[in-house]
Amino acid sequence: LAAELPPLDVLCNVAGFVHNGTILDCPEEDWDYSFDLNVKSMYRMIRAFLPGMLETGGGSIINLASVASSMRGLPKRFVYGSSKAAVIGLTKAVAADFIQQGIRCNCICPGTIESPSLEERIAAFDDPVAARKAFIARQPIGRLGTPEEIAGMALYLASDISGYTTGTAMVVDGGVTLGVDGARFSTEAGDWAPAIRRRAPHRTERSADRRLWPPGGRRPWRRGRRGGPDAWRTVACKPPRQP
Repeated sequence: LAAELPPLDVLCNVAGFVHNGTILDCPEEDWDYSFDLNVKSMYRMIRAFLPGMLETGGGSIINLASVASSMRGLPKRFVYGSSKAAVIGLTKAVAADFIQQGIRCNCICPGTIESPSLEERIAAFDDPVAARKAFIARQPIGRLGTPEEIAGMALYLASDISGYTTGTAMVVDGGVTLGVDGARFSTEAGDWAPAIRRRAPHRTERSADRRLWPPGGRRPWRRGRRGGPDAWRTVACKPPRQP
């Protein structure tokens, strides 16, 4: 195929497969299939089309990775996350090897996107309606992403506007990698507070420096003096005194 086409200015690798399960649900054939499609396909495409890009003085390579990768471990995404972490590594290696020859190589790390693949996975659940709600609920931004939002990032990386950008993993995930999912925003406290019940703080944990804390807020976290090194508690505070 590379011999039949003129040299490319932009190569975008987007083929992929989402395996559902842990390492115990992943036989070797599923591991091989996932890495063949998610990683080796990019290796083959880049090997085929990179020489033509070098001949014409450069180009932009865009690989589709995921936030389920070295960015963040997600449940039931064992081999998928492993393969997408490999895509990030492949991207950075190609970028480093050919940066002085006019080649830029970046990857996009999407969150959960409205797509035929997602619809197939939702339809496989016993209760697709509940499954869709669960997918949306884990998005801190409160909705799923759209293909147009990922295409917009790809267009940026393909254009000369991103000419100073290479070897990066561009995150478009609705806040998944912020680590605030499973939390609620407290307008009274003005900070992110965990949506699970914590042990009440000891009186000895109140500090004289509370006047430095946010007005009407909470000191987000403090390592407990009791309960061992893993005991974390939220400590209430008073508004600062006015001078």
